[in-house]
Parts: sequence; C-alpha cells; structure tokens
Amino acid sequence: MEKYETQLTHYHVDLFSKEEELPNVSKVINNGIAVVYQKDQAIVLEVNDDIPLFLGGKGFLTGKAYSLNESIRERPFIDLQALLERFHLDPKEMEAYIGPSLTFAHIEQPDEVLMRVRELGYELACKGTSGKHYLDQQVLVLLQLRKMGIPMKNIHVSCYDTYDEDDLASALKGDEGKNYVVATLL
Repeated sequence: MEKYETQLTHYHVDLFSKEEELPNVSKVINNGIAVVYQKDQAIVLEVNDDIPLFLGGKGFLTGKAYSLNESIRERPFIDLQALLERFHLDPKEMEAYIGPSLTFAHIEQPDEVLMRVRELGYELACKGTSGKHYLDQQVLVLLQLRKMGIPMKNIHVSCYDTYDEDDLASALKGDEGKNYVVATLL
C-alpha cells in the first residue's frame, strides 16, 4: 500500500496498518467521541471495517468510528449534531472526512434493514443482478453530514476499501487486526 495521507484545511489524516507504526499521539479511541482543540493534537481511531469519521474546523477536531448498525440508526448525525450545537459551531465551516471502510459491494443487507433506512428518508438500497440487496454505508454517512448542513465540497471520502486492500485489516476477510486512522489538528 502506498503511503496514505490526506491534507485538509483544518486537519491532516494518516493511515497506518500496524500499531507499531503509530507516531506518538495524544488520544486513542476505541469507541466514543474524541475532541481535541490544540494544534498538533491527534486522534487515533482503531478500526477494521467500520467507518472512521472526522469532523474539524478552526481549532476543533472530533472523531469516532461508526459501525454499520450505528450508521443505520443515524448515530453519526445525532452525535455530531449535538457536538456542533454544544460548541456553537457553524456546520458550513466544518470539514468532514470518511476514512477507509467497506464499500457498497461488500455490504449485503436484508429487506427489513433497507426498509428502515428508507423510512429515515435515505434512498440507498440497490438490488444486484444476483438478487441480493446492498447498502452503501459511506453514502449513508455522507447524507447524514449533508443533513447537518455541511457543504458537499467540505466532505471527503477515502477511496480505500478495507476488504480489497491487502495491507488493511478487514473482518470480512477474517482479519482480527486493526487499521489506525490518525487525524491531527493543524
């Protein structure tokens, strides 16, 4: 895998596939939301196939990994909307990053899950030629960010699929290891 870096206006993102590669960082999060306020402070999300999601603005960076089940229940929208309100942040000034995770082709879902997503107003389900139904979790989270008022130009999505990339851990492939997505406030 080539070196993975993403430079955004408010923060920088790096991906590491082994824990020993991690730089000296201030916060490591397994679950829950981390928030940092000082320049050069970092948040590390330990993920496998879940979506690492960062939201940053001037002097503010937050991050959390979201499972498919959490995304279907709108946890990204609920959690981040509450943070924006708490800190009186303007969503139009925020910048979001959806990191490496499973992509559409690997997320098969039963009809009842797809109906629940449709009831929330998200038209994301698709029936493949095999007759199986699929859900695009990355787009589901992206639409939740848009619902918060974050402009599309401020939402960035990784092109890495954890299942398809040999150097990344994926539970779908049977890997128990983690990928470490590090965001550092600029």
